[in-house]
Amino acid sequence: MAPRFEALDDLRVLLAAMLIDVEPLMPEGAFLAGKAFQVHRRRKQPMAAKSILADFLIGGHAQSLNATILTRDPRFYRSYFPGVPLITPSKDD
Repeated sequence: MAPRFEALDDLRVLLAAMLIDVEPLMPEGAFLAGKAFQVHRRRKQPMAAKSILADFLIGGHAQSLNATILTRDPRFYRSYFPGVPLITPSKDD
């Protein structure tokens, strides 16, 4: 979202208006992301090339907070973070 805004405060205003809280990444979430990324690197599957570190940080963060992820890529999160609840809108939405 950041590229759409000139200033961080502008983004914060929008997020507040949408009632979206932003939580800092804590060490537990970073650790969980690192462990999942390690599994990912060992698998060396075709999906591996498409996954980026940010996806792992999102998954680890959500897992550490018992949060839900909104995603159009449920296969990735179910593979590496199976306990994280997902909201998966259809591709037609």
